[in-house]
Amino acid sequence: MLKNKSKLSSLFLLPALFCSTLIKAETLSLNQSVSAYGIDGGANYNWTMDGEFDNYLENDKVVIRRYRSLDFTKYTEFRGMFEFNLGSIPDSTNISVDSAKLKIKTISSTSTFGDKVRVYGYTANGTIELDDFEHSDLLVTSIDYPTGEYEIDVTSFVADKMGTTNYIGFNLVASWWDAFLSIERDAQLEIEYSSDTGSVNELPVVNISSPTGQTFYEGVPIHFSATASDVEDGDLSAQISWHSPYYGDLGTGASFSKTFFANSNHVVRASVTDSLGGSTSESISFSVLANSTPTVNISTPAQSSTYHLGENIQFNASAQDEEDGNIDPSISWSSDVDGHFGTGAQISITSLSLGEHVITAAATDSVGAINTATVQLSVTEVPDAKPVVNILSPANNAEFLTSDLIEFTAEASDQEDGEISDNIEWTYNGSGPMGNGKTVSRKFEAGTYTINARIGDSAGQRTTHTILINVKEDTSVVSYCAANGRNTSYEWIQEVQLADKVFSSGKSTSGYQDLTEQSVVDLRAGSNTLILKPGFRSTSYRENWKVWIDFNKNGEFETDESVFSQSSKSQINGEINLPMSVETGVTRARIAMRYGSYASPCGSFPWGEVEDFTVNIQ
Repeated sequence: MLKNKSKLSSLFLLPALFCSTLIKAETLSLNQSVSAYGIDGGANYNWTMDGEFDNYLENDKVVIRRYRSLDFTKYTEFRGMFEFNLGSIPDSTNISVDSAKLKIKTISSTSTFGDKVRVYGYTANGTIELDDFEHSDLLVTSIDYPTGEYEIDVTSFVADKMGTTNYIGFNLVASWWDAFLSIERDAQLEIEYSSDTGSVNELPVVNISSPTGQTFYEGVPIHFSATASDVEDGDLSAQISWHSPYYGDLGTGASFSKTFFANSNHVVRASVTDSLGGSTSESISFSVLANSTPTVNISTPAQSSTYHLGENIQFNASAQDEEDGNIDPSISWSSDVDGHFGTGAQISITSLSLGEHVITAAATDSVGAINTATVQLSVTEVPDAKPVVNILSPANNAEFLTSDLIEFTAEASDQEDGEISDNIEWTYNGSGPMGNGKTVSRKFEAGTYTINARIGDSAGQRTTHTILINVKEDTSVVSYCAANGRNTSYEWIQEVQLADKVFSSGKSTSGYQDLTEQSVVDLRAGSNTLILKPGFRSTSYRENWKVWIDFNKNGEFETDESVFSQSSKSQINGEINLPMSVETGVTRARIAMRYGSYASPCGSFPWGEVEDFTVNIQ
């Protein structure tokens, strides 16, 4: 029965029987108003409708279904159909529907030529195909020019157990000529049923929080999120099922993102079912506008490149977008191991960690569409390199005289340790010590010598550079007078320090030691360190020390070439002071220690010792 009402009825119907249970009325929200238009021209009429076909509403139990009527000869018609599912009833409960009412509201109904605009009530169970519909069979309970609120009573049900689906159909007919009829967006359905048992399952509630109906662009990720809860089951957010009429099932869960939505208007439904089979859904509409995804290409590094830890790695890429053109500045670089490490078309870094990396270059256009390119590379440990040592002077096979003080210079470096020239070890003929450092000096007797400069790094790697030198006898060499102590049983020269060189010679049986070839002492004008340490068998005696330097290099220690004298029973800490006008070059120094009196530079004496040294006055 179709009847006009001035107001919408209450959302609840009172139970007709003592065992009746009321299902709360559901409000069905249509996306658009429904309009029907007649087309002038005789035999064929069509109608148009805003919105999508098969449009799911807020609740899975009540679904609006829209069908399009084609090629009617006398009427332009729209048939709407509401579906409700008795899934909220427990499986063991037998129920029967006592009554159901569909409440709709028409906004306007007009006809240009005065022909009637009618609304017809129709109820049935199952799917109704409009192609099989004959309008003349339903010319019952109609209202001409329907404007206002109406109830359509449902008189036939399939009322059995959980999962049973009932349908309520209605017809809106604009007859004959240019007619217009529009239905308000909201409709209500009230159902009263009887059951064998008392309790009714509370349906779950689902709420979509994202998206919120905004406009997106192709290629831009769209984030979907929703929550779902149920009185009996609690939080059901993880069980939410997402569905698109275009793409089918999108996924399950409280949130996810998708980028594949094409240029169109879209509807996505989020639905959830509780443990008793009760289902609820909510839909969201949004638009996706056309946009081309940018392209990005990595030119360097090459695929599967290998680098050493700490090595500078150059990254180059380019990005283009159909709408924006060149978007190189938007390129963002990241590693699946180290994360984001730079932005732009060209960057270089040395900080990639050890291991295998997947490098991603992501380009983003002006509306947020992203595309990526990837390349794989490896970062490995740096192999320990051997140090490098080179003798700079003298040249290989250089020739010298026995009187020459030969200066040897080298440099050494290491990839890990850097500059290490101060650690160079010098030897001759394989094992003869010459000293340590970047520069050493030495005299040699006549012969051919192998000179070795050897260096080691912190990892134990060692390298040696070798040269040959030839030393010839110098017939013009200066000779010096002999001097010695005849007895060194009770006292002797234990140790001498000249400048930065220390000579620990100890006792000699001859009373004389020639240390001129052991090392060269560098002296400078002004003060130079002198430390004299005597050695005694038991008792300490007062010893008389004297030092000469052959400044004029004539082979004699003259009176004015005496540079130090002092007596003591113990070590002497003194200085040798050279005048600023002193002649530079290599010459000889003599130190004499004598018991009883000061020694002369030549000749022998009873108790003590004499030592000669090579000095280089700079």
